[in-house]
Order: sequence, then structure tokens, then C-alpha cells
Amino acid sequence: AFTSSTPTKATNSMTLTSMSSSPSNNNNNAQELSRREAFATLNKAALAAATVLTTSASLPANADVTNKIASSSALRTIKRCIRQLTDMEGSATSFNDYMSVKESIRKPPLTEVRRNCVILIKGGEDGPDAALLQEKYNAFIKALESLDGQASLGMRGRKGISMVEEYDATMKAIKDFYEVAERSAEAPIQYAD
Repeated sequence: AFTSSTPTKATNSMTLTSMSSSPSNNNNNAQELSRREAFATLNKAALAAATVLTTSASLPANADVTNKIASSSALRTIKRCIRQLTDMEGSATSFNDYMSVKESIRKPPLTEVRRNCVILIKGGEDGPDAALLQEKYNAFIKALESLDGQASLGMRGRKGISMVEEYDATMKAIKDFYEVAERSAEAPIQYAD
């Protein structure tokens, strides 16, 4: 007794019509549809509110207020860098002590000079000396890297390497940067209207 039965078109159409005409299915579909619409509407509203808040929150001040406040600490660090470079003068100019120059460049506060210069640049970006500050920073970094490069060449044994010009250029550049940064840090925070 094994019998096989094949469904007929009548039974298939009957099940389809009975499922679609069921009142509970229509009610569930309506509830699901309204939940979907409500959720989509809620998502759109939340996205619009977040966009408005994000856009309006970044408009009041041009300069980074945190960096403007941190400028006094960064100025003190730059001043310590100037003292460290001054202490390095004999090694760089008279004795051509390449190893000492390389070591001095890799000790604090000179290891933190870039970060502190960037703080001063960001703090003064809405001031009148913003472009000049960036220009002085670029000149200082170029001179410091040149001094480091000369010390590296001397350490490798190249003859006739003098660091006097690079040292003088580095000292002039950092003092110029400090002077502009000090003026820029004294300027009050400017808020947009």
C-alpha cells in the first residue's frame, strides 16, 4: 500500500485563496507595513537632526579652541627647545661632535617640537599671522632636518662636514617661529557671527 497522490490545480488555488483572504493575514500585513513606515520615518528624522547638529556645532569658532588654550604650554616647550639648541652650539660649531648633535636632536623637548609647533599653528589659524606662522614652521623643520642630515653624514665618516651653517639656520628659524607664534598666541579667540 503505497499510493502516490499529485496535487491538483483546484487544491493549490484553494490554499492560495484561503491564505490571501484570511482577515488575520491582512491585518498583520497592515501592521508590519505601518511599523516599517514608522521606522523609516524615524530614521530619516534622526539623520536630519544629526546632520543639523553636526553642521551647526562646527560653525562658531574658526580656530581650534583646545589648541588656542594649549598654546601657552606649547610656547614654553618651544622656549626649552631654543635653550637645548643653544646648549648644543659648541658640539655643532666648534667640535663637530656629530654624535652629540644627533643625540641632542633626539631628546626631549626637541622630540616634541613638531607636535607643539602644530598646536601653535592650529591655535593661530584664524589670526592675521596664520600663513606666516606656517611659513616659519616649514623653514624651521627644513633647517632642523638639514642639521640632522649633516650630522648623519659626519657620523658615517664623510670628510669636511661642517654643521655651522645648518646650526645657525636652525637657530634663526626657531627664533623666528617663536616670535610669530608668541604674537599669534596673544591674539584672542575670534568667534564667527
